[in-house]
Amino acid sequence: MTTETRTITVQAYRDEDGQPTCAGRTEEAGCCRFVGVTGAGSRPFCLSSIDSLLRRSGGSGSLIPAEGCPVWEGRRVTKDEPHTNGDAK
Repeated sequence: MTTETRTITVQAYRDEDGQPTCAGRTEEAGCCRFVGVTGAGSRPFCLSSIDSLLRRSGGSGSLIPAEGCPVWEGRRVTKDEPHTNGDAK
């Protein structure tokens, strides 16, 4: 058996405030290839870390990259409070 090293291209996103995020504001704007959904498509999570993705601005803002995100590794990610994964009532 042999192994090879491959490089993939990943689109990085920033929100309107310039903060790192996992997706554009519209479906047409796209999202990171590491974003998955569960719960009938309503709960986003990071396929790289398997962590739930939280949202800024009380659940209505942009997605906050998970800790260990390979796209934003080494970059400061602001997690303004309060934030939620959308499950809060």
